[in-house]
Amino acid sequence: MNGSYIKKRIVEFFGILLFVTVILQVFFIDLLVLKNFITENSLTEIAQELILGIIISLFIYIAWLCPKLKYGMLVIAGFFACLLIREMDFLTDKISISWFYFVLAVVLGCLFLAIKYYESVIYGLNDFCKSDSYYIMVCGLILIFSFARLMGMKILWRNLLGTAYVRVVKNAVEEGSELVGYLLCLVSASKYTGSVLRKHGS
Repeated sequence: MNGSYIKKRIVEFFGILLFVTVILQVFFIDLLVLKNFITENSLTEIAQELILGIIISLFIYIAWLCPKLKYGMLVIAGFFACLLIREMDFLTDKISISWFYFVLAVVLGCLFLAIKYYESVIYGLNDFCKSDSYYIMVCGLILIFSFARLMGMKILWRNLLGTAYVRVVKNAVEEGSELVGYLLCLVSASKYTGSVLRKHGS
């Protein structure tokens, strides 16, 4: 039994490795083929938005599938919806309304759910935090909110490159780090969805 468990983990590792490697090719296509230097219309940005959309859809699907987890999953989906809105701020720029107000609306909605359905929200969040997927999600969020932010600081690259500083270097490192972070969050959401499906099926 232990041997089969180890084999399963090894297969899972190489599966995740292959998945992340394949998706990261959009980053190289942006820089080496399209020469668009990671702008808002780049494949890297589009990939980030699609990944966030899939993550949101997975948690909403779990909420629909398992009533006990419903409101906890909706709160998690709301969190990633805020990230998606921030990533798509170029759309709000066109309608003269700050992305902040859309994020605020989602946050208020999540707070309403957390207050009205407190027990259900805690149950759902607790179930997710007890799963293996939680640690993968934490790693992804650390990359997005800490590593990518720090590596995207102009002061770092200006001191490192001096007169050779060009913004594309900063953008490439920052957006590439974010993409890896979002991919880890997607792996986490997919893995958790699979575990819920197995429980629900049994």
